[in-house]
Amino acid sequence: MSLLLLLWPLALIQRPEAESPLWARRSLILLISALTLRYLHWRCTASLNLDSPVSTGLSGLLLLAESWLLITGLLPLWLAWRRFPDRRVDVQTRHRDWQASNWRPHVDVLVPTCGEPLAVLQRSLLGCTQQSYPHTTVWVLDDSGRNEVRQLAKRLGCRYRHRHERRHAKAGNLNAGLRGCHGELVAVFDADFIPQHRFLELCIGFLQEPDVALLQTPQAFINADPVMRNLRMESWLLPDEESFYRWIEPVRDGWGAVVCAGTAFLVRRRALDQVGGFVEGALSEDFVTGIALREQGWRLLYLQQKLSAGLAAESMA
Repeated sequence: MSLLLLLWPLALIQRPEAESPLWARRSLILLISALTLRYLHWRCTASLNLDSPVSTGLSGLLLLAESWLLITGLLPLWLAWRRFPDRRVDVQTRHRDWQASNWRPHVDVLVPTCGEPLAVLQRSLLGCTQQSYPHTTVWVLDDSGRNEVRQLAKRLGCRYRHRHERRHAKAGNLNAGLRGCHGELVAVFDADFIPQHRFLELCIGFLQEPDVALLQTPQAFINADPVMRNLRMESWLLPDEESFYRWIEPVRDGWGAVVCAGTAFLVRRRALDQVGGFVEGALSEDFVTGIALREQGWRLLYLQQKLSAGLAAESMA
């Protein structure tokens, strides 16, 4: 029986979480909850040291800390009880509906950069300029003010912008770039992210719904996570971001609480203008901007399909 309890969760997690059958996901949630409650029952009835007031107080504090940790760990699991959307099955339908319409919005593609190697930036710009969707303008938002970046942008047919006052980090750079843009939609890619050829073509259809402000896609990386690589486990252990984009973000999508992840997303310009652009004065401008959009009644969607790839950190330094 103990062996079955160990193997059952292991069998379930071999599949991508978002693709697991609903009955399997719910059975795993029930199993984990039952084991957690059984453990807490044992801690309350058989493990406390009540020999003295000091030991009683310390045991009680430890029990409270453990209970808080376990209960707050269970709550996110129970958010996954309901069925959440997998928008990958809608991609082609949305694409056909959009092609049948007359809506061809202009898209401003923003690529903020601040000192990345020129070869890395060039890969990203090549991906942005080779989109199958023609109505685009690619903007290189260069906070480093390098002449070689200006020349690269000119050679690839991109618009170049450098601001003189480097305030509010990435959010300030994006907002400075927005002031020169007039497209109906805005796509954002970090300087090391390369979008696939059909990124815009496959994503625009989701913004045909007038109350949708933003479509987020997963972050994927072409190099191994430095921790996994150092442990020589990169070939069989998933990096940390996979749990977020394969499990947490789809669950949040089911509850209308998608997180804007800062790159590889498409956003409606009118919605951005309504919240004053990208929120400045926050370390996670993407996350806070998403919250601001939700507060104004806009919807944020998540498409589980990987349509771009970037570079993971090379080291922990």
